[in-house]
Amino acid sequence: SDLCDVRTSKTSDIISMLKDSLHNSERYYHVRLMVLGDEGCGKTKLLSALTQQDVPKETKEGIQITDWKTYFYPKKLLKKSLIESRVKYEIHCWEFASKAKYHGAYHCFKVTRAVYMVVFKYGAEIKSVQSWLLDIEARSPRSTVLVVGTHIETVEANYAASVRAGLEELKGKPGFPENINILDAVYTSSNRVKALRDEVVRAISCAKSDGEVLMGKMVPKAYQSLANLILAEAKTVSGPFPAIDYQRLLSLAARTKLSDKHLPQAVRFLHENGFLIHFENIDLLTDDYILSPAWLCEVVARVKEIKTAMEPYSFIVGRNALTELYKDIFPKDKVEASLQILEEFEIVLCVHDHDYLVPCLLPEKKPKPPNLKTGTGDVVHRHYRFAYISAGFWSHLITKIFAFHDSIAQAISGTKEHPLADMIFWKKGLTFTWRKDAFVTIEEIHEDLVDVVAPTTRYGSSILSTVVDHIDSLIEEWYPGLMGHDIHGKPLLNKCVPCPDCPKSDDARNFELADLIDISSREDDVECEKHGGKVSLSLAPDITLSDLEPTYYLRSFDYDDSRSLLLG
Repeated sequence: SDLCDVRTSKTSDIISMLKDSLHNSERYYHVRLMVLGDEGCGKTKLLSALTQQDVPKETKEGIQITDWKTYFYPKKLLKKSLIESRVKYEIHCWEFASKAKYHGAYHCFKVTRAVYMVVFKYGAEIKSVQSWLLDIEARSPRSTVLVVGTHIETVEANYAASVRAGLEELKGKPGFPENINILDAVYTSSNRVKALRDEVVRAISCAKSDGEVLMGKMVPKAYQSLANLILAEAKTVSGPFPAIDYQRLLSLAARTKLSDKHLPQAVRFLHENGFLIHFENIDLLTDDYILSPAWLCEVVARVKEIKTAMEPYSFIVGRNALTELYKDIFPKDKVEASLQILEEFEIVLCVHDHDYLVPCLLPEKKPKPPNLKTGTGDVVHRHYRFAYISAGFWSHLITKIFAFHDSIAQAISGTKEHPLADMIFWKKGLTFTWRKDAFVTIEEIHEDLVDVVAPTTRYGSSILSTVVDHIDSLIEEWYPGLMGHDIHGKPLLNKCVPCPDCPKSDDARNFELADLIDISSREDDVECEKHGGKVSLSLAPDITLSDLEPTYYLRSFDYDDSRSLLLG
């Protein structure tokens, strides 16, 4: 029956509707297994062993889909036999290509009914696994993740044990998934492979999304029938834009006896389970239902191959150059939607009306910066120590600073006329230089430690204060979770100021910014226990207000507190 309005309907009508919905539902044992990992880690061989199928060694489309049908045997058999009690699972394995241009494509699929598998090679850099886990938790919080190690036979047992212990420590750590299952892939015997297969299936049987077990959830039969029709339809859709329109979807839904009122919820189910892709927030595509995951991978990959003449800022791309990339895979009247898709998944970020930052085009390593220092003690630092740095933090920060660099320059000159900055960007940092006494560098100097550097000049003080304001507002707006504390009560983000007078900068005393603010109400300097001397609070110019123009200072203040002048 049709859905009733729970706000105005009688309780009996609501219960009747829910019972009817439950009567026309059955348990659903389908799930997506998103297989991720670096190149050469053994994803394809692992999938072949699990699915007992020949999986193609490489795909040109960015994604290889393999359907794995298997059985799960619950522990509680009651009086039933093994055959009677077993449950048939359909696991749709999506293996994402390891090529750089496809990196990050997986998070464009808003699939909630998914389990993630991160494959790594023993002996390779373990930081890569940490990056994958941080990214998964940022994009799909509270997901179940299987971490599978391959090539374990090539390393010493002690080394393998230490790697596993390190991965175990990540469970529940701020920024990392709570539900991590660590497995090893060994192919030396059929029994070892079967044991691995059973472990994977058992982990999937317990997998949850937002607190709900994925397998066995009650789903309307009509939704499941429509999903099967969509899979069949996908095989017949051809052309560069593999989509069906709303009318075609209606005709398919009619074959399942699904009413128009139920269709939006059915579409949401199909989208969240990966049967189709629907952009309900993009006006040009609201009536289009895309049936090929490979198409979305191609949309993501193309932007990484763009050629631009905007040297040295080849990572800033114009609007027209971007839309030109997609003319052959979008209908003519929908090409503009490509930009909205790229922005929605943060593949590009708008810095001006017609210019976009493409984070993946930023250089990996820091370019050689100009020699800005004039001697020791001529710069001031501000440290941001994160419990973890969320995915997308650097691209958002670079976009924000780039977009507002004119206002930062105006803070230097006090007018709209100001010198142009020399700008250097890389994936985890940037440097802006207006002149010798006016520059700023923001970079990751250690894991999860961001350093902001500016000169100890009046201009430098103004730049530092403006930049940290932008960083603080970015964290509050985009990453509010970092403002909290871990289970031990420790803050997830510490703002510190290193002592400029300590002889070794790597071992300098770090003053908590909150402590300096408190001390500033009573003192003009602070004691440093490291080198045994006092340090001026000017090491934090935004606290002492030394970043302000002299015109804002009140040189003299005549105050008359006579009773005749009292108000009220």
